[in-house]
Amino acid sequence: MEDNASVDLATAMVIGYYGEGYLTVQSGANVSVGNHALLGFDGDGLGEALVTGPGSLLSVGADLNLGGQPSAQGGHGALTVESGGAVDVTWETEFWSSTSSITVNGGTFETGTLTN
Repeated sequence: MEDNASVDLATAMVIGYYGEGYLTVQSGANVSVGNHALLGFDGDGLGEALVTGPGSLLSVGADLNLGGQPSAQGGHGALTVESGGAVDVTWETEFWSSTSSITVNGGTFETGTLTN
């Protein structure tokens, strides 16, 4: 997503369910997830999200799960926030696999709780 575009998801967002999935939020775009967001859901899942550029925002209304979900460990989830991008997670950000990661380089990442 780019050029000040916006999308509002009322329920959940899953990137990398049973395979590879990628999300890029850039150039002032905004993605708002009303509930949970999952990056790398399944054991074979690879979910990566990049939020980059001033005004670019990923907002998660509940939990952000990287590399799985509360009922099972999953694959690989990676979040990169850079160059003025921002991620805001209302509740908890949780790592479900040891290969999952969050990288912040010149952006902001805020979460209610961070659990490894």
